[in-house]
Amino acid sequence: MSKHLNAIERELQGSPIRASGEALGLAVAVTDQDFVTGKAKLFGNKVQRFPLRQISRIGTIPNPAANVLEIDFATTPPSSVTVMYNQDAQAAFKAIISMLQAYAPVRS
Repeated sequence: MSKHLNAIERELQGSPIRASGEALGLAVAVTDQDFVTGKAKLFGNKVQRFPLRQISRIGTIPNPAANVLEIDFATTPPSSVTVMYNQDAQAAFKAIISMLQAYAPVRS
């Protein structure tokens, strides 16, 4: 397990992680209520939580060098997360994206 994912686990204090993956320079996780990003730093960690119920858009951009996952949240103020991940992490991110899509609004 990476130091980035360890930072997320420490922040969540035992809350179950439903899916997780290693991105380029950070880790991400999905809990029952939040999309969580974590980056371990020399002096402290940066862990951010975004409520799943506030997802307003999910976008993916496939690329052989680094795939991109973009998530917009209808929070106040609005926020967005862009995560890049390589082919080695594709299976983990496929599970993450599938979970996130359950919360995304249906477009007609």
